[in-house]
Amino acid sequence: MSSESSSDTSGSSTSKTSGSTSTSSSTSLHSEDIVEKGSCTSARHRTKRGHAKCKKLEKGGPRRLTFDKNGIAQSPVKHVNEFSSYCGYIARMRVDIRIKDWRKVPTVVKSNLWEDVSKKFVMPRDETHTLNVKKVALKSMSHAWKDFKWKLNINYVKKDKTPFEDYPELKKEWWPDFVEWVTSDEYIALGEKGKQSQSMNKFRQKLGRRSYTVQKRKWAKEDAQALTEGKSIPFQDMPDGRHKDWARARNPSGDVNITESHPIIQKIVMFLSTHNLSI
Repeated sequence: MSSESSSDTSGSSTSKTSGSTSTSSSTSLHSEDIVEKGSCTSARHRTKRGHAKCKKLEKGGPRRLTFDKNGIAQSPVKHVNEFSSYCGYIARMRVDIRIKDWRKVPTVVKSNLWEDVSKKFVMPRDETHTLNVKKVALKSMSHAWKDFKWKLNINYVKKDKTPFEDYPELKKEWWPDFVEWVTSDEYIALGEKGKQSQSMNKFRQKLGRRSYTVQKRKWAKEDAQALTEGKSIPFQDMPDGRHKDWARARNPSGDVNITESHPIIQKIVMFLSTHNLSI
C-alpha cells in the first residue's frame, strides 16, 4: 500500500508501477492554441445507464474550456460535462481502490492524473489560474473515487458479485484486499459513524450531481421564464449572493421559510464579510 504524500503539486516526474515506467510532463495546452475535437460518451446499447468511458475523448484532441477565477469550468456546457466525466473516469480506473483515504494516494499518482487532464483540456496560460483548476480537478477526482468505492461495496461486495464485466479496466488484483477491507469491523464502524453524522445534517442540499455553477445557469433560465410569465421566483426578496445560493440549493422551490434572518444565512454573510470575500 502507498504512504501519504504531503504535496499535490504537478511537475515532471517518472514512476514505475507493475514493472512499467510512466512519465508525466509539465507541458499543458492553452486555450489560444487548440481547436476542439471529439466528445466524451457513455457506454451505449445498455438497458440501464452505463458508466462514463470517455472513449472519444481518449482519442480526440484537447477541448477548449473557460474557467472562472476559482478554477471551476464554466463553458461550453458540453465540455464542462466532459471535464467532470473525465476526471471521474481516470480516478475510478487508475487509483488503487485498496487505499483507504484519498489523502494517502501518492503525489506521483495525482500528478500523473492531472497531467492527463491537462493534455485533454485547454488550460489557462496564467500559472495561478491553472493551479486553481488543478485543485478543482483533484477534488472532483476525490469525490468520484470515494463514490465509486461506495458503489462497488453496495452493488457488488454486498451482493457477492464481482465488477469486472461492468468495469473491465479495474485491476483484478485489487479486489480481494478491497473486499476484505469493506467487510471488516473497522469499516462497518466507520460507516455507522458517518450515518450518525449525516443524520445531524438538517439542511441537505438538493443539487444532485450538479455543481453550483451548473445549477445557477439552470436557475437563471427558470427565473427568466417565470418572470416572462408573470410568476414569482424562489427567494426573490433575498439579495443575490452565496447565501441565496445556499438557501435555494436546499429548497429549490422556495416553499420553505428561509430568510435573511436565518442563523446559517447570517453566518455565511458574516464569514464572507470577515474574510473580505464577495457575496
